[in-house]
Amino acid sequence: MPAYKDTKRGTWFASISYSDAFGKYVTTKKRGFQTKKLAQEYERIALLEIQQVKRQSVILDDLFKMYLEYKKDRTKPRTIYNYQMLYNKQISPLLGKMYVDKITIPIIEAFQKEVLKQGYSNAYSEKIQTVLKSTLRFSVRKLMIDKNPFDYVDYVKNHNEVKKEMLFYTPEDFEKFCSVITNDLHLLLFQTMYWTGMRISELQARTWNDLNFRTRDLRIHSNFDNKNRVITNSTKNGENRIIYVPSKILDDLQALYKECDTVAGFNNNFYIFGTNKPIPHKTVENAKNRYIVAYNNMHEDSIPKIRLHDFRHSHVSYLANNGADAWDISERLGHSKEMVEKTYSHMFPEKRNKMKKLLG
Repeated sequence: MPAYKDTKRGTWFASISYSDAFGKYVTTKKRGFQTKKLAQEYERIALLEIQQVKRQSVILDDLFKMYLEYKKDRTKPRTIYNYQMLYNKQISPLLGKMYVDKITIPIIEAFQKEVLKQGYSNAYSEKIQTVLKSTLRFSVRKLMIDKNPFDYVDYVKNHNEVKKEMLFYTPEDFEKFCSVITNDLHLLLFQTMYWTGMRISELQARTWNDLNFRTRDLRIHSNFDNKNRVITNSTKNGENRIIYVPSKILDDLQALYKECDTVAGFNNNFYIFGTNKPIPHKTVENAKNRYIVAYNNMHEDSIPKIRLHDFRHSHVSYLANNGADAWDISERLGHSKEMVEKTYSHMFPEKRNKMKKLLG
């Protein structure tokens, strides 16, 4: 093995070339050896260590591909899609070409600083960090690294973030919204969202088989994945449920069923809002926006521009303000009681009234 004489210092040095953590070819020198033999021995050991690392190493991009392949049989397609999009946009450009066993705590902390600079919401920043941490945890399970460096790093977040206000329609607001709807199917669709609290993806997946007119029960056991355009066999959080359908929309749903039953080829596998395909998310979103604009253009008092998911919040607000407790609401939404209390605590008037009485 070659070693080189440092004529100025009268000592020997070794020159070693290898690929760094990003696969870039670099050369480093180690000086100060008293003999040529010591410089050669150092070079020999260093090259052996580098070659050993290279045999066991994999870049993060390749690790993530293995991780997604592993998750495909254990996670919903929509989740896989979201992981892939987030990784490609937020993680791969910074760390994708780095060898996994070269990712250290300082590298993760530097990555977190870059994430914070982007000004994302804390919820989105947490998702980015979770995907990276989970991917590295997978490499530990596959014996590629001994420890996950992310286990020794706390998540970062923007402590100055202002939490967005949860929007919802009161019954009065909703009546105003409905007053400008000219399409009967659209009217029934939004009424169903408002009075059942279903997610839009749950409403899209409902077929006539799910609705029992006699018992007034609606089974919610599936979800429409709008990204992959497929029906999944469970709801978003995996909590299937049966909910009661109020009479104010049941009669209209029954009238719609009778109308659909006159169409050739109709059967109970057809979607309630749609035919043999669910109504597109974009169709509902555009209709909602159009009716809000129409009302606000026609009236001095305006109604807020809410999201489709805010119809679910509106349902919770109605229930909470009419005496339903967190347990009842959790069963109807398919959430845990704790999650309902945490998310919607501000909507329970009896708690505010209790505090007023307590404080005087």
